[in-house]
Amino acid sequence: MCLRVKVRLDVTKRLVRGKKITVEGGESRWVNFKYERLPNFCYRCGLLNHALKDCLENDAENKSTEGEVL
Repeated sequence: MCLRVKVRLDVTKRLVRGKKITVEGGESRWVNFKYERLPNFCYRCGLLNHALKDCLENDAENKSTEGEVL
């Protein structure tokens, strides 16, 4: 099952791979996110305001409260 949606994001926060949502009946499901046409995206820290080569963050594993960072 696929669903395409257009959403607004706070671009000062990290993008995440997905999020757990609750569906009818109270069951939790993981939803993977697919982002398209990302400008200046850093794959190390998950932020949109710079590219990987300009990242100041170290190579430590990054986690977010909403899911693993991209």
